[in-house]
Amino acid sequence: MISASFAGEARGQAIGTWSASSVIVTAGGPVLGGWLAQSFSWRYVFLINLPLAAVVLFVLRKHVVESRDEHAPRSIDVPGATLATLGLGLLIFGLIRLQGKLDGVGVASAIAGSIVLGGFLIVEKRSAQAMMPLRMFDSHRFAAANLYTLLLYTALGGSLFFVPFNLINVQGYSPLAAGCAMLPMVAMIALISPAAGRLAARTGARPLLAWGALIAALGFLAYARIGIGGSYWTTFFPASIILGIGAAGFVAPLTTTVMNSVNVSHAGIASAINNAVARTAGLFAVALLGIVLEGVFYSHFDRAIAHDALSTQSMAVLAHERSTIAAGHVPGGIPLSNYDLVKSRIDESYVRGFDAAMLLSALAAVVAISVALVMLPKGETVELTP
Repeated sequence: MISASFAGEARGQAIGTWSASSVIVTAGGPVLGGWLAQSFSWRYVFLINLPLAAVVLFVLRKHVVESRDEHAPRSIDVPGATLATLGLGLLIFGLIRLQGKLDGVGVASAIAGSIVLGGFLIVEKRSAQAMMPLRMFDSHRFAAANLYTLLLYTALGGSLFFVPFNLINVQGYSPLAAGCAMLPMVAMIALISPAAGRLAARTGARPLLAWGALIAALGFLAYARIGIGGSYWTTFFPASIILGIGAAGFVAPLTTTVMNSVNVSHAGIASAINNAVARTAGLFAVALLGIVLEGVFYSHFDRAIAHDALSTQSMAVLAHERSTIAAGHVPGGIPLSNYDLVKSRIDESYVRGFDAAMLLSALAAVVAISVALVMLPKGETVELTP
């Protein structure tokens, strides 16, 4: 809708404003959700959607002007949608099963999911009504922008998923405080994104995308040095600020790049593909970085407790609850005499795994810099034929 309503520099600024607004309300969710979970019940979190949906429907009816591609197919790509859903479901299920251990069902599911996704690409290439027209990627700019999206949103989605576990289970923050801890990042994105979108439309997106990824990498490195304890103002706060500045540098310019890489009549499908890449990246990241985090966690934890004089009851509880302790959670049933030691070992091991996940996120951001500088051409569009 933004592409249909704005052009040139105004479109960049509009995208920046939209990006900032999206981040503000997205980040407000953990704060409000944390308060509801802490004061009432986590079930109330799901009721938030009802009043928001009512407001959206009202605004949609009163103020949104219709826009459409008259040449777009009128039928739904059922085979493509089915294969995409099944393939992603099998692959992610398999990756989750593989967290912490080598599992035959997990391996088979991941392989089957990959095969089904390969079938999805074949169907999309041959279909006249493809939900993801592969010819969109004939635009090198569009292809590079989506590769950049895959890398950065893998880093963001995967790493930030684990931050609340660190804050609550390891650092001892309340759910509400954990939600508020990320607000500095939100503030940076909200303040800088409109200007970044406007600047990208005027000077080009490549420098902003490169600098944004570089600063984001520094933010991930800052998270990797937090450790246990310490003041919020010298640990999570600066890391959140740095990552927020980096994200503000690439969120709006990236969307602007995607929108400008195709004809305006196809901006809707371009936006849909890019959003799908971003959400899929986050999904993969949680599963893949989860494997890394748990692998490092268990390696360190098993070595540590092998030298500890834990009671038979403690060892039995830890063996039974092995799948839950990697989130930094101390299981119930640990004798009081062993609790502090077990808590210390779990915290240390989680932080080791957390640091590894953050370092991989920083590496993904560094690779994204290369994509922006080397693979992203200065400008081209691709026109789709009906």
